[in-house]
Amino acid sequence: MKKKRTKKSRRRSIAVPVIVAVICILTAAVLLRNVIVKAAVERIGSHILGAQVGIERFSIGLVRQSVRIQGLKVHQPHGFGDGMFLSVPEIEIHADFRSLLSGRIYIRRANIFVNESVIIRDKSGSLNTDALKVVKNASSNPTPATSTKFHIKELKLSINRVVYEDFSRGSNPVVKVYDVGIKGKVFRDIDGVGKLATLIVVQTMGPTAIKGAGIYAAATLMGVSFLPAGIIGAIVAKDDSSLLIRKEFDEVYRICLDFIRQQGRLKKQHKGRGIITAKINAYDVKFEIIRRERQSTQVRVSARKLLIPQPSIAGGLAYQLKKFITEDD
Repeated sequence: MKKKRTKKSRRRSIAVPVIVAVICILTAAVLLRNVIVKAAVERIGSHILGAQVGIERFSIGLVRQSVRIQGLKVHQPHGFGDGMFLSVPEIEIHADFRSLLSGRIYIRRANIFVNESVIIRDKSGSLNTDALKVVKNASSNPTPATSTKFHIKELKLSINRVVYEDFSRGSNPVVKVYDVGIKGKVFRDIDGVGKLATLIVVQTMGPTAIKGAGIYAAATLMGVSFLPAGIIGAIVAKDDSSLLIRKEFDEVYRICLDFIRQQGRLKKQHKGRGIITAKINAYDVKFEIIRRERQSTQVRVSARKLLIPQPSIAGGLAYQLKKFITEDD
């Protein structure tokens, strides 16, 4: 004989699916909120910079009043290809959400990590940074402006490296890679989204020592007093740059030869020793191909001019070789 269900058991059986439904609705609401805000940030960022902004992951923590952005990428401005301009793996923000009620965005602390910035000078000598909308707006409106609607109390900025591609010197670009090495550099009281964007770009450009860039004039006009001393950053790098490639020695050696023939002129090669020398953009370049374990091969690239080591050129060639290998696959 079947037992009759008590009122308590019936209420419990009803409560469980209700609780599950509520949890699902709340989860959907949180996810939808993140999606909506993510889309808004991408749209506003693209409008301010004049370049497409994309975000992989975006999450808001209401209890901690925090925002986490992962995989932010700023594409090149119009006229400079479809590549990446800024790669920002992570941004962490601690804000005062109550300020939103008065139409303000007040950020107590922000941590921004820029992994890579790609600066391009085209065949006509124009820089991609000067094509950014924030730079053009500052040039057309020279009155320094502050914003009462956006304020960062403290910013910690970290920058890994900057790649400089110069197409103004010939058919093949001269590519240099600089290790910026900024870790947790503190800036305070940034009162404007445009100023924040300008600050980040200026700091990434420091080691390139590019003179006459409009971004520096824009920074001055906007009242951004964070220009690198002498517009030259400290460059700490070895004489060579290395790549570890998951390919056999013979294949890597062949790829290096193809890369050299595309970029410049082959001088000498000694496959037994794994050494190739070449002349690329007036630089004397040496490739050392070394067998490693597990079907891997290491390539060391060094560059000199008048016997003086050129680590940024070596880094640029290693950067180009990595892209060349990807295309070869």
